Amino acid sequence: MKYMGPSFYTWHVGGKHIHVRPLFFLFFPLETILDAVRMVTLTIRLIANMYADHAVIGAFLLGFVPMWLIHKGARWQLKRRIGFLENSVKSASQSVPVVAGNAASQLEGATTQDPLAPPQ
Repeated sequence: MKYMGPSFYTWHVGGKHIHVRPLFFLFFPLETILDAVRMVTLTIRLIANMYADHAVIGAFLLGFVPMWLIHKGARWQLKRRIGFLENSVKSASQSVPVVAGNAASQLEGATTQDPLAPPQ
């Protein structure tokens, strides 16, 4: 049997001795995570003989998704602002102030001149 360093703790299970090494608590969770990641690794075929690991696709999405969300948020905000401004212009044009007096009497005194005619 190969010597694996000093035993941190010895379990007695069913007549067998199980030696727990000092670094077991550090390496066992790490080994479990790495084994799980190794089972999940994917290779994605892009074009012809080009392949990308799933980490490359994940890194792309990690950078793309926040920028896409910011873009969508900015468009939503600008659409709301433009809609508000259009509605305010529409409501301002509908409320035309009423001029006191007869409109026909005001138009009688006005003369129409050609704006392109030379001054007299």
